[in-house]
Amino acid sequence: MPTPEPIASPSAEEAVEFIRDTFRSVWSIEVLGQLRAHVDRTIAEGDLVREMRASLLVVRQSLESLMAAGLVSIHGDDTICYAPATPRLGALADAALEYYRKNPDAARRVIVAALNPGATAFAAAFKLRKD
Repeated sequence: MPTPEPIASPSAEEAVEFIRDTFRSVWSIEVLGQLRAHVDRTIAEGDLVREMRASLLVVRQSLESLMAAGLVSIHGDDTICYAPATPRLGALADAALEYYRKNPDAARRVIVAALNPGATAFAAAFKLRKD
């Protein structure tokens, strides 16, 4: 059996694009980070709510979007685990989490801008300097 080729590390630009296309809220990337930190086990939905000090609704919405993106698996007993559908998706998720860790404000702006492109363009017209 041939050895699979190693997955190239995504660039910062790819990480930003992945953040823009994947996360509908900052909570979603936070939930992904929590699950990624516990990759060796499944986490009960209620435990995730408590650990993150979030509402059940926020966690459920985040999990639904992460599952649709192919990043998590939700089991019948309401436990969740980090489970990227492909190695490339896992590499992109890791790059996005690393970008968020190093540049949280920039990552938040990317998420908000993707949700409100008109408002972002309007606000950008009043900027005095570039980021």
